[in-house]
Amino acid sequence: MKRRHALALLGAVLTMMLDLLAYPFVFSGASTLIQHVFFGPALLGERFLVFSRESWGWPVARGFMTSLSDGWSLTLLFFNSFCYLSLGFIVGLKLGRRLWKKP
Repeated sequence: MKRRHALALLGAVLTMMLDLLAYPFVFSGASTLIQHVFFGPALLGERFLVFSRESWGWPVARGFMTSLSDGWSLTLLFFNSFCYLSLGFIVGLKLGRRLWKKP
């Protein structure tokens, strides 16, 4: 494994830890800015699914007290985690290429 790949994995782990540490703050009623920063992909996915259910008639299940069912909400949280994991990996890979560039 090259050094830049190790830095890419470190970036992915750090962004995943940051995302996991943000869960209690967001679910406890934090500001909307924090919600949009840490859960942007999940919020966009939720808005798209609700729009597609109401406008296009897609069979997206409603939740008991939420706009989406538990399965859709869990899928969107996994999607959010995947987006931040890949973002950290790409940033770490680019940083590793810049730091250990061959002369």
